[in-house]
Amino acid sequence: MADTQEDLEKKSSGKKSSSSSGKKKKSSSSRVKTLKDSDGALLSKSTVAMYNLRSHLEPAQVEKIDQLKDNILNDPSLDLPEHIIVWLDDMCFKRYLAAREWKIPAAEAMIRETIKWRCEYRPDLIRCDEEPIRLQLRHGHMYNTFADLEGHPGMVMIVHEHKDVVEDEDQRLRFMIYALEKAIFQMRSHETGIDKMYWLVQCKGYSRKHNGTLGFAKRLNNIVCNHYPERLFRVGMFNAPWIFKTFYKVISPFIDPVTREKFGFPDPTAKAMEKDFDLDHLEVQFGGRCEVAFDADSYWEDVKSSDEERVAWWEAKIEQVRKEKAKKAKKAKKASKESTAE
Repeated sequence: MADTQEDLEKKSSGKKSSSSSGKKKKSSSSRVKTLKDSDGALLSKSTVAMYNLRSHLEPAQVEKIDQLKDNILNDPSLDLPEHIIVWLDDMCFKRYLAAREWKIPAAEAMIRETIKWRCEYRPDLIRCDEEPIRLQLRHGHMYNTFADLEGHPGMVMIVHEHKDVVEDEDQRLRFMIYALEKAIFQMRSHETGIDKMYWLVQCKGYSRKHNGTLGFAKRLNNIVCNHYPERLFRVGMFNAPWIFKTFYKVISPFIDPVTREKFGFPDPTAKAMEKDFDLDHLEVQFGGRCEVAFDADSYWEDVKSSDEERVAWWEAKIEQVRKEKAKKAKKAKKASKESTAE
């Protein structure tokens, strides 16, 4: 049976080094400081202990995770590449089961489709220095922000009032997928137990002309629902004009019922948001007290640093899987020789 990420981490003899106790250098940008503080809050939990998912589940749920895990990892027809083995962990299996009401056949069919998609699309390889990605990152219409009170990373999306810097819908979709992957890495689910994000969508000035077609919305919805299940904690859409609500009514039938319940149209007031966020770190436009201005240069530097860390993490995990595969192959070869000698 192929080892998943948790299995490999348990076998590792090296202890995780504690995080530095020194204070972080303050950034000249309030936006970047907010991002780093959020990331640091999540990282600080990793110095305590790895999150034990199974202790938070019912015995029957753990049994289903193990069965689904066995069905996927022991299927020789899949011939899983290293990057998929890294991605396939207990948290992953749990999300797919939860998305299909803990029904193994439905969850298995769903996860097999995602394996196929991830092998073809390789979202883990999308980098910030791809020109269309770089342009959209610096445009500031979608960025990571401070986590909510429960630790769910915040994702801000600002609708376009004018023509987008990238018009090609395939490239815009690729950017959305990149943003999801970046936010997911920020969660450190294995250390925090957090695997959902909080989206804050500023709809003021919405125009369908500059915010994608119905076909684009359906494609994005298909990817989020089928390949990133159980990743949304909540979506707040602020200052939504009537045209936006009308558009939402059109696409809502295509949205999974469970996902649809997470959408809301809150008022951008402190009273409405204080139950979810520390208002000192929440932007004024969403009802908070944090007056910040998006700084493209500072945010870009922060994103590049985050990307380097994410790339290093993937490379280290993939190398870990390769070494374990080689170790198993060597062990099997030795056993085969001993069996032949007898």
